[in-house]
Amino acid sequence: MVSPINSSDYDDYNDSVVIPSQSPVIYEMYQMRTGLRLMYVSVYAANLLLGLLLNAAVIFMIVWKYRSKKKLSRRMLIIGLAATHLIFCLFTPLYLITAWNYFSWTFGKVVCKLGSFVMFMNMFSASLMITFWNVRWCVPRCFEHHMSSSMVLLSWFTGAILSAPSLLSREVQYTADGHLCLDNYDYTEKRQISKEGKERMMAVVSCRLIFGLLLPLGVTCVSRCCINSRGNNQVKSLVIRPVTIAHFLCWAPVLCLSMPQIAMGIDNKWFKYVLPTATALSVLNSCIYPIICIWQGNKELKHNFRSQPEETPQTEDEGEEGHEMTCLDREHNVLEQ
Repeated sequence: MVSPINSSDYDDYNDSVVIPSQSPVIYEMYQMRTGLRLMYVSVYAANLLLGLLLNAAVIFMIVWKYRSKKKLSRRMLIIGLAATHLIFCLFTPLYLITAWNYFSWTFGKVVCKLGSFVMFMNMFSASLMITFWNVRWCVPRCFEHHMSSSMVLLSWFTGAILSAPSLLSREVQYTADGHLCLDNYDYTEKRQISKEGKERMMAVVSCRLIFGLLLPLGVTCVSRCCINSRGNNQVKSLVIRPVTIAHFLCWAPVLCLSMPQIAMGIDNKWFKYVLPTATALSVLNSCIYPIICIWQGNKELKHNFRSQPEETPQTEDEGEEGHEMTCLDREHNVLEQ
Protein backbone atom coordinates (compact mmCIF):
# COMPACT_ATOMS: atom_id res chain seq x y z
CA MET A 1 0.00 0.00 0.00
CA VAL A 2 1.37 3.37 -1.00
CA SER A 3 1.80 5.76 1.89
CA PRO A 4 -0.02 9.12 1.59
CA ILE A 5 1.96 12.11 0.45
CA ASN A 6 2.85 14.54 3.17
CA SER A 7 2.43 18.03 1.73
CA SER A 8 4.74 19.49 4.38
CA ASP A 9 7.68 17.81 2.65
CA TYR A 10 7.19 20.13 -0.33
CA ASP A 11 6.71 23.46 1.43
CA ASP A 12 10.10 24.66 0.24
CA TYR A 13 9.00 24.43 -3.38
CA ASN A 14 5.86 26.60 -3.20
CA ASP A 15 5.01 27.69 -6.75
CA SER A 16 7.99 25.99 -8.40
CA VAL A 17 6.22 22.63 -8.81
CA VAL A 18 7.37 20.80 -11.93
CA ILE A 19 4.64 20.59 -14.56
CA PRO A 20 5.03 18.62 -17.80
CA SER A 21 6.45 20.73 -20.60
CA GLN A 22 3.65 19.66 -22.95
CA SER A 23 1.10 21.50 -20.83
CA PRO A 24 -0.50 24.15 -23.08
CA VAL A 25 -0.84 26.59 -20.16
CA ILE A 26 2.85 26.45 -19.28
CA TYR A 27 3.83 26.63 -22.95
CA GLU A 28 1.72 29.76 -23.42
CA MET A 29 3.25 31.37 -20.31
CA TYR A 30 6.74 30.53 -21.55
CA GLN A 31 6.06 32.04 -24.97
CA MET A 32 4.61 35.21 -23.44
CA ARG A 33 7.51 35.62 -21.01
CA THR A 34 10.10 35.06 -23.74
CA GLY A 35 8.37 37.47 -26.11
CA LEU A 36 8.12 40.18 -23.46
CA ARG A 37 11.77 39.72 -22.55
CA LEU A 38 12.92 40.13 -26.15
CA MET A 39 10.65 43.15 -26.63
CA TYR A 40 11.92 44.90 -23.52
CA VAL A 41 15.56 44.14 -24.31
CA SER A 42 15.16 45.60 -27.82
CA VAL A 43 13.31 48.70 -26.59
CA TYR A 44 15.73 49.44 -23.77
CA ALA A 45 18.74 48.87 -26.01
CA ALA A 46 17.38 51.27 -28.65
CA ASN A 47 16.50 53.82 -26.00
CA LEU A 48 19.97 53.55 -24.48
CA LEU A 49 21.86 53.98 -27.74
CA LEU A 50 19.67 56.56 -29.46
CA GLY A 51 18.38 58.35 -26.39
CA LEU A 52 21.74 59.02 -24.77
CA LEU A 53 23.53 60.05 -27.96
CA LEU A 54 20.82 62.13 -29.61
CA ASN A 55 19.56 63.95 -26.51
CA ALA A 56 23.14 64.83 -25.61
CA ALA A 57 23.68 65.98 -29.20
CA VAL A 58 20.63 68.27 -29.08
CA ILE A 59 21.87 69.90 -25.86
CA PHE A 60 25.44 70.24 -27.11
CA MET A 61 24.54 71.74 -30.47
CA ILE A 62 22.15 74.33 -29.05
CA VAL A 63 24.56 75.37 -26.29
CA TRP A 64 27.44 75.52 -28.76
CA LYS A 65 25.50 77.60 -31.27
CA TYR A 66 23.94 80.05 -28.81
CA ARG A 67 26.61 80.83 -26.24
CA SER A 68 25.14 84.12 -25.09
CA LYS A 69 22.80 83.95 -22.09
CA LYS A 70 20.02 85.90 -23.85
CA LYS A 71 19.89 83.67 -26.93
CA LEU A 72 20.28 80.48 -24.90
CA SER A 73 17.41 81.40 -22.58
CA ARG A 74 15.01 81.41 -25.55
CA ARG A 75 15.68 77.72 -26.11
CA MET A 76 15.62 76.48 -22.53
CA LEU A 77 12.41 74.48 -23.06
CA ILE A 78 14.09 72.51 -25.86
CA ILE A 79 17.17 71.95 -23.71
CA GLY A 80 15.02 71.12 -20.68
CA LEU A 81 13.09 68.44 -22.57
CA ALA A 82 16.32 66.92 -23.90
CA ALA A 83 17.87 66.95 -20.41
CA THR A 84 14.74 65.32 -18.93
CA HIS A 85 14.86 62.50 -21.47
CA LEU A 86 18.62 62.19 -21.05
CA ILE A 87 18.30 61.64 -17.30
CA PHE A 88 15.74 58.91 -17.87
CA CYS A 89 18.00 57.27 -20.46
CA LEU A 90 20.77 57.08 -17.83
CA PHE A 91 18.58 54.63 -15.89
CA THR A 92 17.88 52.51 -18.97
CA PRO A 93 20.87 50.13 -18.41
CA LEU A 94 19.29 49.01 -15.13
CA TYR A 95 16.09 47.94 -16.87
CA LEU A 96 18.02 46.46 -19.79
CA ILE A 97 20.02 44.21 -17.47
CA THR A 98 16.88 43.31 -15.54
CA ALA A 99 15.01 42.28 -18.70
CA TRP A 100 18.03 40.31 -19.87
CA ASN A 101 18.09 38.46 -16.51
CA TYR A 102 14.43 37.44 -16.95
CA PHE A 103 13.17 40.45 -14.95
CA SER A 104 15.09 39.56 -11.80
CA TRP A 105 15.96 42.79 -9.95
CA THR A 106 19.48 42.87 -8.47
CA PHE A 107 20.06 46.56 -7.76
CA GLY A 108 18.48 46.94 -4.35
CA LYS A 109 15.49 48.71 -2.85
CA VAL A 110 16.74 52.30 -3.18
CA VAL A 111 17.48 52.05 -6.90
CA CYS A 112 14.12 50.30 -7.42
CA LYS A 113 12.28 53.27 -5.92
CA LEU A 114 14.48 55.82 -7.69
CA GLY A 115 14.05 54.22 -11.12
CA SER A 116 10.25 54.36 -10.96
CA PHE A 117 10.43 57.92 -9.60
CA VAL A 118 12.61 59.10 -12.50
CA MET A 119 10.36 57.45 -15.07
CA PHE A 120 7.20 59.22 -13.92
CA MET A 121 9.04 62.47 -13.25
CA ASN A 122 10.14 62.31 -16.88
CA MET A 123 6.50 61.92 -17.93
CA PHE A 124 5.11 64.74 -15.74
CA SER A 125 7.96 67.16 -16.49
CA ALA A 126 7.84 66.57 -20.24
CA SER A 127 4.06 67.05 -20.28
CA LEU A 128 4.36 70.38 -18.47
CA MET A 129 7.20 71.64 -20.65
CA ILE A 130 5.30 70.79 -23.83
CA THR A 131 2.24 72.55 -22.41
CA PHE A 132 4.30 75.66 -21.60
CA TRP A 133 5.84 75.50 -25.07
CA ASN A 134 2.45 75.49 -26.79
CA VAL A 135 1.03 78.22 -24.56
CA ARG A 136 4.07 80.38 -25.27
CA TRP A 137 3.46 80.01 -29.00
CA CYS A 138 -0.21 80.88 -28.47
CA VAL A 139 0.40 84.10 -26.51
CA PRO A 140 4.05 85.01 -27.16
CA ARG A 141 3.69 88.57 -25.90
CA CYS A 142 2.70 87.35 -22.42
CA PHE A 143 5.93 85.43 -21.93
CA GLU A 144 9.38 86.96 -21.75
CA HIS A 145 12.22 84.89 -23.15
CA HIS A 146 13.96 84.63 -19.78
CA MET A 147 10.84 82.93 -18.38
CA SER A 148 11.73 79.71 -20.22
CA SER A 149 14.24 78.81 -17.51
CA SER A 150 11.58 79.31 -14.85
CA MET A 151 9.20 77.08 -16.83
CA VAL A 152 11.78 74.28 -16.91
CA LEU A 153 12.49 74.54 -13.18
CA LEU A 154 8.78 74.67 -12.38
CA SER A 155 8.17 71.59 -14.55
CA TRP A 156 10.90 69.63 -12.77
CA PHE A 157 9.69 70.69 -9.33
CA THR A 158 6.06 69.82 -10.10
CA GLY A 159 7.07 66.54 -11.71
CA ALA A 160 9.08 65.58 -8.62
CA ILE A 161 6.10 66.23 -6.33
CA LEU A 162 3.64 64.31 -8.52
CA SER A 163 6.08 61.38 -8.78
CA ALA A 164 6.60 61.09 -5.01
CA PRO A 165 4.13 58.15 -4.61
CA SER A 166 6.62 55.95 -6.48
CA LEU A 167 9.08 56.41 -3.62
CA LEU A 168 6.48 55.05 -1.20
CA SER A 169 4.85 52.21 -3.13
CA ARG A 170 7.77 50.76 -5.09
CA GLU A 171 9.44 47.81 -3.37
CA VAL A 172 11.58 44.78 -4.13
CA GLN A 173 9.38 41.72 -3.68
CA TYR A 174 10.39 38.08 -3.61
CA THR A 175 8.27 35.84 -5.84
CA ALA A 176 8.58 32.45 -7.47
CA ASP A 177 10.40 34.18 -10.33
CA GLY A 178 12.98 35.82 -8.04
CA HIS A 179 13.35 39.38 -6.79
CA LEU A 180 11.08 41.77 -8.71
CA CYS A 181 10.78 45.56 -8.52
CA LEU A 182 7.01 46.10 -8.20
CA ASP A 183 4.45 48.45 -6.70
CA ASN A 184 3.05 47.34 -3.36
CA TYR A 185 -0.37 48.74 -2.53
CA ASP A 186 -1.04 46.58 0.54
CA TYR A 187 -1.47 43.08 -0.87
CA THR A 188 -2.93 40.29 1.23
CA GLU A 189 -1.35 36.87 1.75
CA LYS A 190 -3.26 35.52 -1.24
CA ARG A 191 -1.78 38.18 -3.52
CA GLN A 192 -5.09 40.04 -3.61
CA ILE A 193 -5.02 43.79 -3.15
CA SER A 194 -6.91 45.07 -0.10
CA LYS A 195 -9.69 47.64 -0.24
CA GLU A 196 -7.48 50.39 1.19
CA GLY A 197 -4.68 49.44 -1.19
CA LYS A 198 -7.05 49.56 -4.15
CA GLU A 199 -8.16 53.06 -3.15
CA ARG A 200 -4.55 54.25 -2.89
CA MET A 201 -3.74 52.70 -6.25
CA MET A 202 -6.76 54.36 -7.83
CA ALA A 203 -5.70 57.75 -6.40
CA VAL A 204 -2.16 57.43 -7.77
CA VAL A 205 -3.33 56.26 -11.21
CA SER A 206 -5.95 59.03 -11.38
CA CYS A 207 -3.31 61.64 -10.52
CA ARG A 208 -1.05 60.37 -13.31
CA LEU A 209 -3.91 60.32 -15.81
CA ILE A 210 -5.19 63.82 -14.98
CA PHE A 211 -1.95 65.74 -14.48
CA GLY A 212 0.16 63.71 -16.90
CA LEU A 213 -2.27 63.43 -19.81
CA LEU A 214 -5.76 64.96 -19.65
CA LEU A 215 -4.95 68.41 -18.26
CA PRO A 216 -1.80 69.04 -20.37
CA LEU A 217 -3.52 67.64 -23.46
CA GLY A 218 -6.56 69.88 -22.94
CA VAL A 219 -4.48 73.03 -22.52
CA THR A 220 -2.31 72.07 -25.50
CA CYS A 221 -5.35 71.49 -27.75
CA VAL A 222 -6.79 74.88 -26.85
CA SER A 223 -3.45 76.55 -27.56
CA ARG A 224 -3.09 74.81 -30.91
CA CYS A 225 -6.63 75.81 -31.90
CA CYS A 226 -5.85 79.44 -31.10
CA ILE A 227 -2.66 79.29 -33.15
CA ASN A 228 -4.39 77.69 -36.15
CA SER A 229 -7.29 80.14 -36.03
CA ARG A 230 -4.92 83.07 -36.48
CA GLY A 231 -3.47 81.67 -39.67
CA ASN A 232 -0.09 83.22 -38.93
CA ASN A 233 2.68 81.02 -40.25
CA GLN A 234 5.35 82.94 -38.38
CA VAL A 235 4.23 81.49 -35.05
CA LYS A 236 4.05 77.91 -36.27
CA SER A 237 6.97 75.63 -35.57
CA LEU A 238 7.66 72.45 -37.48
CA VAL A 239 9.16 70.98 -34.31
CA ILE A 240 6.63 71.60 -31.57
CA ARG A 241 3.71 69.95 -33.36
CA PRO A 242 5.26 66.48 -33.91
CA VAL A 243 6.93 66.60 -30.48
CA THR A 244 3.54 67.21 -28.88
CA ILE A 245 1.80 64.49 -30.88
CA ALA A 246 4.55 61.94 -30.25
CA HIS A 247 4.63 62.58 -26.50
CA PHE A 248 0.92 62.13 -25.91
CA LEU A 249 0.65 59.16 -28.28
CA CYS A 250 3.48 57.38 -26.45
CA TRP A 251 2.12 57.97 -22.95
CA ALA A 252 -1.65 57.82 -23.53
CA PRO A 253 -1.97 53.99 -23.82
CA VAL A 254 -0.21 53.10 -20.57
CA LEU A 255 -1.99 55.87 -18.62
CA CYS A 256 -5.45 55.10 -20.02
CA LEU A 257 -5.14 51.34 -19.57
CA SER A 258 -4.25 51.64 -15.88
CA MET A 259 -7.78 52.68 -14.89
CA PRO A 260 -9.64 49.70 -16.46
CA GLN A 261 -6.90 47.41 -15.13
CA ILE A 262 -7.85 48.32 -11.56
CA ALA A 263 -11.56 47.94 -12.30
CA MET A 264 -11.24 44.59 -14.09
CA GLY A 265 -8.59 43.15 -11.80
CA ILE A 266 -4.83 43.26 -11.48
CA ASP A 267 -4.36 39.70 -12.78
CA ASN A 268 -6.59 40.05 -15.82
CA LYS A 269 -5.08 38.05 -18.67
CA TRP A 270 -5.76 40.69 -21.33
CA PHE A 271 -3.66 43.31 -19.56
CA LYS A 272 -0.70 40.94 -19.28
CA TYR A 273 -0.29 41.27 -23.05
CA VAL A 274 -1.34 44.89 -23.65
CA LEU A 275 0.24 46.78 -20.72
CA PRO A 276 3.84 45.64 -21.40
CA THR A 277 3.51 46.84 -24.99
CA ALA A 278 2.11 50.18 -23.82
CA THR A 279 4.95 50.53 -21.31
CA ALA A 280 7.55 49.86 -23.99
CA LEU A 281 5.94 52.52 -26.18
CA SER A 282 6.21 55.10 -23.38
CA VAL A 283 9.90 54.30 -22.95
CA LEU A 284 10.57 54.94 -26.64
CA ASN A 285 9.41 58.54 -26.28
CA SER A 286 12.81 59.48 -24.85
CA CYS A 287 14.59 58.60 -28.09
CA ILE A 288 11.80 59.79 -30.40
CA TYR A 289 12.06 63.38 -29.14
CA PRO A 290 15.65 64.10 -30.30
CA ILE A 291 14.99 62.36 -33.63
CA ILE A 292 12.08 64.73 -34.25
CA CYS A 293 14.17 67.75 -33.21
CA ILE A 294 16.97 66.98 -35.64
CA TRP A 295 14.76 65.79 -38.49
CA GLN A 296 12.17 68.56 -38.28
CA GLY A 297 14.88 71.13 -37.59
CA ASN A 298 16.32 70.29 -40.98
CA LYS A 299 12.92 70.72 -42.65
CA GLU A 300 12.31 73.99 -40.82
CA LEU A 301 15.66 75.32 -42.01
CA LYS A 302 14.79 74.54 -45.65
CA HIS A 303 11.29 75.98 -45.28
CA ASN A 304 12.56 79.24 -43.79
CA PHE A 305 15.29 79.50 -46.43
CA ARG A 306 12.81 79.15 -49.30
CA SER A 307 10.26 81.58 -47.85
CA GLN A 308 12.75 84.20 -46.72
CA PRO A 309 12.73 86.37 -49.92
CA GLU A 310 8.94 86.61 -49.90
CA GLU A 311 8.57 87.56 -46.24
CA THR A 312 8.91 90.96 -44.68
CA PRO A 313 11.98 91.57 -42.54
CA GLN A 314 11.66 90.35 -38.99
CA THR A 315 13.07 91.78 -35.83
CA GLU A 316 15.86 89.95 -34.06
CA ASP A 317 13.58 88.44 -31.43
CA GLU A 318 10.94 87.31 -33.92
CA GLY A 319 13.51 85.82 -36.27
CA GLU A 320 15.20 83.84 -33.53
CA GLU A 321 11.88 82.73 -32.09
CA GLY A 322 10.77 81.43 -35.47
CA HIS A 323 14.02 79.53 -36.03
CA GLU A 324 14.40 77.76 -32.72
CA MET A 325 15.59 74.46 -34.12
CA THR A 326 17.41 75.44 -37.31
CA CYS A 327 20.68 75.43 -35.41
CA LEU A 328 20.52 71.63 -35.16
CA ASP A 329 20.97 71.07 -38.87
CA ARG A 330 23.63 73.75 -39.23
CA GLU A 331 25.70 72.35 -36.41
CA HIS A 332 25.19 68.84 -37.71
CA ASN A 333 26.73 69.88 -41.04
CA VAL A 334 29.64 71.56 -39.27
CA LEU A 335 30.36 68.41 -37.27
CA GLU A 336 30.31 66.28 -40.40
CA GLN A 337 32.85 68.56 -42.10
